[in-house]
Amino acid sequence: MLFDRMKLKTFLPFAAALIVGFCCQSTAQAQDTIKNDAPFGLAWAMSAANIRSLGIDLKDVPATDFGTSYLATKLPKVLSDVERIFVSFGYEDKLWRVATISRPFRNDPSGISVRSRYDELATILGEKYGKGQSSHYQDSELWKKSTEFVMSIKTGRSNWFTNFETTALFIQLGIIADDSDTAQWRIIMENKPLRSNFEAGKKIHERNAL
Repeated sequence: MLFDRMKLKTFLPFAAALIVGFCCQSTAQAQDTIKNDAPFGLAWAMSAANIRSLGIDLKDVPATDFGTSYLATKLPKVLSDVERIFVSFGYEDKLWRVATISRPFRNDPSGISVRSRYDELATILGEKYGKGQSSHYQDSELWKKSTEFVMSIKTGRSNWFTNFETTALFIQLGIIADDSDTAQWRIIMENKPLRSNFEAGKKIHERNAL
């Protein structure tokens, strides 16, 4: 009996260590997945050539604030109402930012349709990346009527967005507008470690340009 008790005392710490090790490994694997997976079937840090090899079309866009950037089409995964997807590679040819803009929601000055879709996407992002921090404010002075929501967004007197963050990612879902009755939703996703690399590269790029 004493021998069995001694074996049990020896085994319990060993079993606990195995369980803790397994849990830590599973957590680390989950975090690695979040770090590596980019939206629409892409992966962070991919080069432009890697992305083209998947059959994705990349078209040059004018110089941006995010380094080398392209308009991407023919991606393996997309949302049904996406109109444009921009991918940015900084100065090291590594995918670090993806910006997605929806099709226009027209003839809707109150923004009911775009806000409904915004709410759906906020729920999906919250389930995947955790509860977001929202900023929902409509102008209470100039463009304060319910039918002036889109106009208030266009003029910058109102804002409607939610930020989500993990250890590796920053995501912003927001509503933008080009005129008084047409709005779009936009999602910006950035890999935070790669964003730090981009910011450092930008300083070098600007210094060399002067």
